[in-house]
Amino acid sequence: MVRAVFRGLGQNGSVQLSFRGQGHFVKIAQAPSADGGRYAEGSTEFWIKGKAARLTRAGHTTESKTTDPRS
Repeated sequence: MVRAVFRGLGQNGSVQLSFRGQGHFVKIAQAPSADGGRYAEGSTEFWIKGKAARLTRAGHTTESKTTDPRS
């Protein structure tokens, strides 16, 4: 499971990803996107549109649906 916390928008935007069972997080800057929210740095890319999310790390891609932790 990946938890995403979003901060700001545009050039100052970023997402902080934390992974269940791991004691660290990854912070990625927002990147240009024609549709949806895209965050990229090096070999890591996180893309979200509606309830669909895709994470690519070191050439490995995982797709999933989003959930709201408040519900």
